[in-house]
Amino acid sequence: MTSSNIDVFNENVGKIFADLYNSFPVPKEIHPRDFVGIGIAVESESTFEFSSQEKPKSSEILFFSTVQWLIREGYISATELLPTQVYFRTVVLTQKGLMVLNAVPDSLANKQSLGDRLVSSAKSGAIDLLKSAAKEALSIGIKSLTG
Repeated sequence: MTSSNIDVFNENVGKIFADLYNSFPVPKEIHPRDFVGIGIAVESESTFEFSSQEKPKSSEILFFSTVQWLIREGYISATELLPTQVYFRTVVLTQKGLMVLNAVPDSLANKQSLGDRLVSSAKSGAIDLLKSAAKEALSIGIKSLTG
């Protein structure tokens, strides 16, 4: 069974949030290979052109699109990509991202923050829990804008 773009997006968000929450406030480099198991070498002038003869895999494109969406929506910040870069530099949670990940939903009996849940889910490989926590984090972010 193939994953939908939304499933892959939620998994990427969960992994990115867990990684950045774990390293906060120290900025990091975010390499796609560390999240989707790919290795990329660049020789071209375009961010999405890869040196191999193959076209970028959909997982690579979805990863880049996810990071760019998180930046646009204000959850993370990063140094602007250079034309030959295939990774993100100085990535760190923004105030909004940290607020969302420090949230403790009322429904949780153990009162563990979403960030802590994301980190433990990522470390244990519990992908469904990771995706669920990522969706919950994004939902809190949306509610904070409207409420």
